[in-house]
Amino acid sequence: MDMQRPLLAAITLAVLITAQGGCAFTSRSAGSSMENGRPPFLALSITRQPAADFSSSPAPASARTKETQVFAGFHRFEEGDGTLDVGLDYQYTRYVYDGIDGRNRDLHRFQFPLRYQGITDGWSIDASIAPGISTSSNVLKEFFDQVSGDDLFATARLEGRRDWRSRNWIVGLAYDRTFGRPLVYPIAGVELSPSDALDIRLAFPDPGFRYRWSDRQTLSGRLFPAGHQWHVMTDDFSAEFDYRVEGLRAQLGWSMRLWKQVTLDISGGYEFARKHYLTDDLGVRIESDVDDQWLFLVGLRAGPAPLPYAHGSQL
Repeated sequence: MDMQRPLLAAITLAVLITAQGGCAFTSRSAGSSMENGRPPFLALSITRQPAADFSSSPAPASARTKETQVFAGFHRFEEGDGTLDVGLDYQYTRYVYDGIDGRNRDLHRFQFPLRYQGITDGWSIDASIAPGISTSSNVLKEFFDQVSGDDLFATARLEGRRDWRSRNWIVGLAYDRTFGRPLVYPIAGVELSPSDALDIRLAFPDPGFRYRWSDRQTLSGRLFPAGHQWHVMTDDFSAEFDYRVEGLRAQLGWSMRLWKQVTLDISGGYEFARKHYLTDDLGVRIESDVDDQWLFLVGLRAGPAPLPYAHGSQL
């Protein structure tokens, strides 16, 4: 199917570049982001949510959610105490409707993150910028004819950490769409390591933890905003609108290293405070709460990839 071609291309590209890097993966202990690694690495994940009802739409309606994500680190450049990582972050989201006057929506987010990590005046700096596109499958089918500035976007994040009284204090600023629209918001909190096995992040807006159960098994949990915004064109390109979603996810996962640098991830979670903003094929704008719903994720990682989370919000 045409809508699957961008996904297949992204997976193929990530696999080729990761394989080209060989098997000399090196991982780092927990630090500023609880789980970091030196590229190359590759993470693939699939998330499913059962049908959930719209609370206010022209007629009774519901939607099922399918997400497929590819996250890859290609190369690390080093200069002094600083590093710059380059990679690819792609997510394909499909909403399957019942009771909506319109086609099911196939939505794509491609980003090419650049991440800098270094030390400045006693501060650990973790900064990233990720330009990309966020659009519907119709635009991708006729990409060079239909792509516009409305499809382009970028996210950015800056965190500074300083050790004080055996704690990593965090301050920062982010600009992204995880709250359902482009938004600048602060980052603040603290990271703790009560034991060699446990790392805890108590920070707005994405607290979490990671517990190394054994050399092969890890438990992790996170609460984070899981919204996004896409630019959508109708099938005949006669109309366009912004598709916005809002929601918070509480996600708990178990990871097991299967073989050398290959890890299996299985997660369950619950998404709440959900809203969808879309326009149906009749031109009716729907702005509705959506019922809370469970979710299930399964994934594989090769190398020291971070855990995959929705809409580019790797921890």
